Amino acid sequence: MPNLTLEQKVRIVDLYELGKTMKEISEIMGIATSTVGYTVKHFKDYGTVGRTKGSGRPRSFDEQTDKDLRRFVVSDREVTLEELQSELPIEVSTVTISRELHRLGYSKRTAAKKLPFKNH
Repeated sequence: MPNLTLEQKVRIVDLYELGKTMKEISEIMGIATSTVGYTVKHFKDYGTVGRTKGSGRPRSFDEQTDKDLRRFVVSDREVTLEELQSELPIEVSTVTISRELHRLGYSKRTAAKKLPFKNH
């Protein structure tokens, strides 16, 4: 199924509600009949042509826990994953914390030591 814009999906539903057949709509829009059928079925099932919320596993970190994690990292740049694990209000693995830090834009790198400047 091609990626349809929201406007195209709305037009498909409008044409369907005007009494056009799926074959006629596919010819008017220049798309496959199966795409028209899927779009109409989605509209009938969910009452919208927009995206519906996914059914995947919810994230471990909510907005507040993200803020807590940022606060801990900003206050102590050398904090370990184990220390963060004990400070956070949720029970998650150090791997999960590491992934979340990466998602927030933090990396494991430390700043390079500056060499002393010699003035000749």
